[in-house]
Amino acid sequence: MPLNLLGLNRNQFETLCADMGEKPFRARQMMRWMHQAGVGDFGLMTDVSKSFREQIAAVAAITGPEVLRDTTAPDGTRKWLFNVGTGNAIEAVYIPEGDIDHEAPEEGVQVRRYRGTLCISSQAGCALECSFCSTGRQGFNRNLSAAEIIGQLWHASRSLSATLGVERPITNVVMMGMGEPLANFDAVVTAMQLMLDDHAYGISRRRLTLSTSGLVPAIDRLREACPVALAVSLHAPNDALRDQLVPINRKYPIRELLAACLRYIEKAPRDFVTFEYVLLAGVNDSVALARELVKTVRPVPCKINLIPFNPFPDSGYERSGAPAIAGMGLVLAVCATISGCAGTGGDLEDSRIQPTSDTTGNESNARARARIHTELAAGYFDLGNMGVALEEVTVAQQADPSYPPIYNVAALIYAALKDDRRAEENFNRALRLSPGDADINNNYGNYLCQRKREVEGIRHLLVAVQNPLYQTPERSLVNAGVCARRKGDDVAALEFFQRAVTVRPNQPQALYQLADLSFLSNNFAAAQGYLRRLAQVASGTADVLWLGLRVERKLGNALAEASYAQQLRKNFPESKEAAALQAGRF
Repeated sequence: MPLNLLGLNRNQFETLCADMGEKPFRARQMMRWMHQAGVGDFGLMTDVSKSFREQIAAVAAITGPEVLRDTTAPDGTRKWLFNVGTGNAIEAVYIPEGDIDHEAPEEGVQVRRYRGTLCISSQAGCALECSFCSTGRQGFNRNLSAAEIIGQLWHASRSLSATLGVERPITNVVMMGMGEPLANFDAVVTAMQLMLDDHAYGISRRRLTLSTSGLVPAIDRLREACPVALAVSLHAPNDALRDQLVPINRKYPIRELLAACLRYIEKAPRDFVTFEYVLLAGVNDSVALARELVKTVRPVPCKINLIPFNPFPDSGYERSGAPAIAGMGLVLAVCATISGCAGTGGDLEDSRIQPTSDTTGNESNARARARIHTELAAGYFDLGNMGVALEEVTVAQQADPSYPPIYNVAALIYAALKDDRRAEENFNRALRLSPGDADINNNYGNYLCQRKREVEGIRHLLVAVQNPLYQTPERSLVNAGVCARRKGDDVAALEFFQRAVTVRPNQPQALYQLADLSFLSNNFAAAQGYLRRLAQVASGTADVLWLGLRVERKLGNALAEASYAQQLRKNFPESKEAAALQAGRF
C-alpha cells in the first residue's frame, strides 16, 4: 500500500524528500498544494519538477477518506460519515456561526464574525466506556492513523470551499469526535502539528482544542509535545458520581486531574481550561451539584460548558429540563460574576429563570423558585457575601415560606454573623417544618457543639445519622466525634470515628482523628496505619504532617520522620507546626 502523504507532518515530509534526493523546500511546496489548495493529484502541482512528481507518485499517494454519507441541516451544520474499513465508520461535523463576508455590508447592517468549527474523530469506537456516551457503548475497534485524522479536515475543507466559495472555511478545529484523542497520542499529535503548520492549515493554537476524559499522564505529555487549547470532560463535581459516569476517574480522580490542568495551563495558549458538563436529568443537574462544581473547580482558571444530553436508544438517561438547566446556569453565572471562580459556557439564553407570579397557585413552581434562591443564598454564604445571601433568603421565603432549607441556610448565615438569637430562631423554625431532616440536624448539632452545648449537639447529630435517606451519615458521625472530644469524652469520640470509617472507609477527617487518638493512647502502629490510609485519599495538611512526624519518631523510623519534616518545612513553612519542629517541641 502506498504511503499516504496526508499523514506526514513537515519534519516527516522533509525527511522523505531528503531520502529521495530533494531539498526540504519541496515538502513545503507539496504541503501547500495538498492542504491549502486541496489538490489530490500530483500532476496539478505545476511548480514541482515533473521528475520528482513521477518519483514520489511511485511510492506515495494523496488519499482522502471514503464518504458514506454527507448531510446538511437547515442551520448549515454539515455531517460526514467516513468509511475506515472492516465495517467501521467515523464522523466529522462542521458547525458554522456568523456571516461569511463575500462583499462589504450595507451601511447600518451588523455582520456577525464568521467562525467555522470542525469536530474531528480520533478513534473508531472508544475504550473508556463513559456511561452516557453512544460511542462508548459501541466499544473500541482501533486507533485512526494521522492520515485518517487529517483526512477529515482535508475533505471538509475541499468540500466547503467548493460550496461556500471561501478559501479557508475551517477556522477552528476540536478533537472532540469519536474516541479519546489522548489514547491515540502519537497520531493525534502528528495530525495537530499539521493543523498548526503555516504550510498546511495554519490554525492558531488558541483555535485548536483537544477534548479529553482525563488521561492525566497524557495531559502532561501533551503539555510538552503540542500544547493547544484544552477541554476536559468533567460531567460531575465529585469522584463518587464521576466514577459512575466517566470510569477512567477511578484511575485518575478529580484531584489528580485538576492538578494536571494547572500544570498544563503553564504552557497552554489559553489561560484557562474548558470543563465540559453534559446535563443528565436527575443525575448531575441539581443546583446543589452546581454549587459543589464551583467549589471543585475553583482552583483552576476555567470556563464551564453546559451541554444538553443527546439521547440515544437504551441510554438509560434523559435530557435535563429547562428548570434544572436554569438552576445550574444561574448558580454558575452568579459565581462567575461575584468571584470569577468559574465561567459559564453554552447557550443559557433559553434557560433563564422567568419570574413566576405568586398568585398562579402553582405550588411546584413556587417550590422550585424557593429551592433555587435558597441554593443561591448558600452559594453567596460560602463566598462570604452575607448581605446578598440574606437577600436571596428573603426572595426564597416570598416564593414558598414552608420550604425548610430556607431557614437552615438563614441560620448558618446568622451564626456566621454572630447573631445567635436569629440563628436559633431559624434552626428551630426549620426543625418545626422538618424535624428529621438530616442536613438541618447536622448543622444545628454543629452549631450547638461550637457553643459548648455538646449533649444537645450530639443528640441532633445522631438524629441526622438515623435518617435512612441521609447520603453522608459519616459526616455527622465525624462531627459527633469532634464534639465528644471537645467535652473530653475520648471513648465516645473513638466510637463515633470508628462508625464513620465503617460507613465510609476512607473518610479523611475520621482517619486523622483516629490516628490522633491512637497516638495519644500510645498505639503508634495503629496511628501509622490510619495515616497511611489517609495519605491515599487526601493531601497532607500541616497538622497531618506534624502528627505523622511524631508517630514515626516514636516508632524509630528516621527516614519516614525526615520525609514528614521535609514536607512540613517545604509546604507549610509559616505554620505553627513548622515552628514547633524548628524549636524541637515534639
